Amino acid sequence: MNSRGMTLLEIIVSVSIVAVMASLVYGSARRQMEARELASRLEERYSMVRITLGRITREVSMAFLSNHISLDKRSQTIFKGVNESPINRLTFSSFSHQRLRSDVHESDQNVITYYGKQDRQNSSLTNIMRYEKRIIDDKPDEYGEGEVLARGVVGLRFRYYDEEKKEWVDSWDTMGIERGNKLPRYVEVTLTILDEDGKEISFVSKAKIQIQKPLSF
Repeated sequence: MNSRGMTLLEIIVSVSIVAVMASLVYGSARRQMEARELASRLEERYSMVRITLGRITREVSMAFLSNHISLDKRSQTIFKGVNESPINRLTFSSFSHQRLRSDVHESDQNVITYYGKQDRQNSSLTNIMRYEKRIIDDKPDEYGEGEVLARGVVGLRFRYYDEEKKEWVDSWDTMGIERGNKLPRYVEVTLTILDEDGKEISFVSKAKIQIQKPLSF
């Protein structure tokens, strides 16, 4: 007879305490999830930067020119950098092709073009495209098979070091008069993206071209 139940006030207080504790737990869990999502996006973004710069510098470092002229004039090597905005265009012959099958008529020689193109799904984004011709022909400026190398970038810039003049330049053309049949010693690659706060952040890498003199096959 002396036992009694909880009063309405005690129930309200208990429910309020439970609600506050649940809110604190939910808020902490939500912040942890948001932090993990942010870390995942940053890791994905910076991983794209590392992969893109690594691939570009590796392929550019294997650029080459050739003095060989076939009798039917069906092959021509090139190194041509055009200062376009926001993605510079660069076309060059290289020893970077990797054969995936042994029964194909291919070698380690190719022609690569890096070029900027609007994203098909979101026109406000610019993608870095990579085109590869697996066989060097007499039309090196024509694109080969294309793939997206990096999505949603702000800019890609190339600069070229002229070892004779000891200066960096924004364009290069081995088919022109000034730098005919001559490769730059170094190529500087600058990739710019937006961080999570919408601010531009740039990453710079340099490639050293190993073969400086034109080859004679």
